[in-house]
Amino acid sequence: MENGNTEICFKKPIRRWDIDWLRVICIFFVFVIHASLPFDPIYSYPMKNDLHSHALGFFNFWQRCWIMPLVMLLAGSSVWFSLNKRTNKQYIKERINRVLLPVAICIPIFVSFQVYLERLYHGQFAGSFFQFFPHFFNGIYPKGNFSYHHLWFLVYLFSYSLITLPLFRFLKSDTGSRYLKRLAGWCEIPGTIFLFVIPLIIGQLILGQTFPKVHNFYNDWAWHWQLLSSFILGFILISDSRFEQAIEKMWKVALVLGIASTVILYFYNDLYVQIINNVYPRWIDFFFSTVLHHLGSWSCIIALLGFSQTFLHFRNKVLEYTSKAAYPFYIVHPSAVGVMIYFVLPMNIGLWTKWIIILPFSLLLSIATFEILKRWSFTRFIIGLR
Repeated sequence: MENGNTEICFKKPIRRWDIDWLRVICIFFVFVIHASLPFDPIYSYPMKNDLHSHALGFFNFWQRCWIMPLVMLLAGSSVWFSLNKRTNKQYIKERINRVLLPVAICIPIFVSFQVYLERLYHGQFAGSFFQFFPHFFNGIYPKGNFSYHHLWFLVYLFSYSLITLPLFRFLKSDTGSRYLKRLAGWCEIPGTIFLFVIPLIIGQLILGQTFPKVHNFYNDWAWHWQLLSSFILGFILISDSRFEQAIEKMWKVALVLGIASTVILYFYNDLYVQIINNVYPRWIDFFFSTVLHHLGSWSCIIALLGFSQTFLHFRNKVLEYTSKAAYPFYIVHPSAVGVMIYFVLPMNIGLWTKWIIILPFSLLLSIATFEILKRWSFTRFIIGLR
């Protein structure tokens, strides 16, 4: 262990191809969500289509239940391996270089362009992007223009990476390892892996009504609880093979439970607005929807972890490319999606035709942007490439 200037004994890292695959799949799902938001009947989005699709709405609703907690959980798993080969100073420096500084540079480059497209779309600005750019720093979005938009996730990730470092170092110590082994042994009992959802539910019940999810870093405590818990759980679950075995035993059950919970919650929310709102007290609805949401979310996460552990223990050229491109793709893709949405939504064509155009062309534009930016050292740096 590192303590002051004491040297650290590194372990040889073991590459987990299933984690790489799952991270790539998650980023692709995030891309699909962003490309589908203009047609979502539930989610508020700055550029909306006149007609909406309940099929896309449910698909997005299902993904939003688990997608970002799973990405954060995978980030926590990666920290386990990172701390095997880095001192604390090296780890913090790596987080600054790969997360904090790219965010600080990409907000005025990519997010300003997204806000510019939104203002153009709604007739709130007329002129070129270069004319708009100075206005990006006027006020806080949505009343103003300055925002971190999708880069909120990286701001949260950087913060969690720093505040959990003492905990993670402790868990890697002899004393901490004993606690993890005891927890892993407890998870050998069938079904106990589902009990990790209890802290998530309790946190939401305590914080959710007072602090609804807004991606506002200083006032987003319910969302912080869920994401920070997921980050820590990712670190814990990768620490002992018995956690992996518990997940493999239960992932099919979790898949059924996750889909069922999400379907019930989706239609329950609709039913509550139309009927139940005037029958039951608000706290009953909040309790029921919170339990369903987190049960569905955690079950889907277990199912996806189990599926990847079972079927995705391999590498090929597709993974070699996409695993390197996933992080930069996350940074650049909303700008590409925004361009396509801006030009396609006003077209006098059907909803599904618009979606079919937006999805592949946004993907191609995102990949093209990545291919261009990866060619120079500075642009590689700002999109988080080593």
